Amino acid sequence: AALADADQGAPDGSDGSDGSDGSDGSDGRWLAFRATQPFPPATTIHVTIGAGTPSREGPNVTSAAQSFSFATYPPLQIEESLCAYGGECRPGMPFVIRFNNQLDEAAFDEAQLRITPAIPDVRIEQQGTMLVVQGMTAPRTQYRVTVASSVKDTFGQTLGQDRTSTFNVGSAQPTFFGPSGLVVVDPLAKRPVLDFFSTNYAQLKVKLYQVTPADYDGFASYMREQWNHDKPPAMPGKKVFDQLIRTKSSPDQLIETSVELGAALGKAGQGHAIAVVEPYPWKESYAPPRMVSWVQSTQLAVDAHVDHDSLVAFVSELATGKPAAGVALTLAPFGITAKTDDRGLATLPLADKGPRGMHYLIAQRGGDVAFVTDGGGWWNDQGSWRKTARPEVLAWYVTDDRKMYKPGEEVSLKGWLRVIDPGKGGDVSGIAGRVSSVTYRVTDSRGAQLLTGSAQVNAIGGFDAKLTLPKTPNLGYAQVRFEAQGALASRHVHALRIEEFRRPEFEVSAAASQGPFLVGGSGDVTVDAKYFAGGPLAGAPVQ
Repeated sequence: AALADADQGAPDGSDGSDGSDGSDGSDGRWLAFRATQPFPPATTIHVTIGAGTPSREGPNVTSAAQSFSFATYPPLQIEESLCAYGGECRPGMPFVIRFNNQLDEAAFDEAQLRITPAIPDVRIEQQGTMLVVQGMTAPRTQYRVTVASSVKDTFGQTLGQDRTSTFNVGSAQPTFFGPSGLVVVDPLAKRPVLDFFSTNYAQLKVKLYQVTPADYDGFASYMREQWNHDKPPAMPGKKVFDQLIRTKSSPDQLIETSVELGAALGKAGQGHAIAVVEPYPWKESYAPPRMVSWVQSTQLAVDAHVDHDSLVAFVSELATGKPAAGVALTLAPFGITAKTDDRGLATLPLADKGPRGMHYLIAQRGGDVAFVTDGGGWWNDQGSWRKTARPEVLAWYVTDDRKMYKPGEEVSLKGWLRVIDPGKGGDVSGIAGRVSSVTYRVTDSRGAQLLTGSAQVNAIGGFDAKLTLPKTPNLGYAQVRFEAQGALASRHVHALRIEEFRRPEFEVSAAASQGPFLVGGSGDVTVDAKYFAGGPLAGAPVQ
């Protein structure tokens, strides 16, 4: 492209064509030029300033040419089309069309894309240089996405003509999932089953173990150690089923398969079982996904609510929610027992110590047995349902006279102490001589100690302290750290501020005229300003 004549800063710095006032030192040190014709697109432009360029600082000139380069933007075009950002194209994975320039977000319209065959609930997004198409694409299907010629980039260029990209969607990713952990089957179901879901697996490998609540500790141990290949744990209970079950295999479709539990349960279909289910065949080098679950088939629902002293149990009919009376309860592993009343309730005392093991509450009515755990998970093999002591605590209330102080001023503190008993029947009471005094330590905003002291506590739990701040503390929030001395040891922190400030010399009061006040109307406010020393404050602006 042809260039116009160059302009440069005048030697005396008087040329102000760059809008500079010269304060940045750029006057007389710049050179500007412009093209008289547009540069061609997608071109790298090299600019060279030859040797011999003079210097404003002295007689020396440059000994070699100096250069720089820049590039012009290319015509808009599609650079690549890919599925799932380059990975294997599976159903549901996004189609990505990437352009060489940033697209104009304001000018883009979803109607500029045509997709064949149509994708249900398709979502089209413009993300910088990319168009992303996402939706429930069908397996083993070829899709054609046509981008309209009117698609525009941020430079105002259009694609020029329609462009079509082809995407081949393959088979669905093999998947497998289902229930795991502690599971209670539907009490209204015709037969006890577990439902698992899979895609592109012909069979499921199923193992069933017949167990009782007494095996729960062993099951928790298995769950903790199942990845220990050096010392693999043994599954508790009796293995009663170990077979392959065929799925209603349909290529690329999500299939539900019901696993019958009857072989591991009692004649009435009630009882407990452990189910271990995994997909088959499995051809990967790593272990297959396994769903391991402890299944309860019962008509009882068990809830437990625990405080520091006791456990309150509520047993109801799982199908109706009505209270279940006369149900025998056992708190394991302590062996504490009780029976539910007509409301389905029972209270069991907690033990402060007992054998190691998982904590769970067993409910039994005839041959129907159910249980609920303390919710601590497989890793808590010591349980949490224990009686815990709740000692008396000392409550503090401390206040000061101003909250904000100048260096060197005196701080007045007043405090009260009370004893709180958090146990059953507990109350708030006086200290009864169990605290003789309090010590305190004052630190500034940076933790530096300013001073220490102590105060005597009277018979009704009150104390006073006066302290004088040093003249050069660090400003900001300071802390007074109290510690009670006596039979009830306790600590408390009180905060105050240390700041440099000028006390106000006048006070201002305001009063509004008598209403009513209506929307769109006005009201009068009278302001009265007076010096503390006496006399009115005149000539003060009011806003």
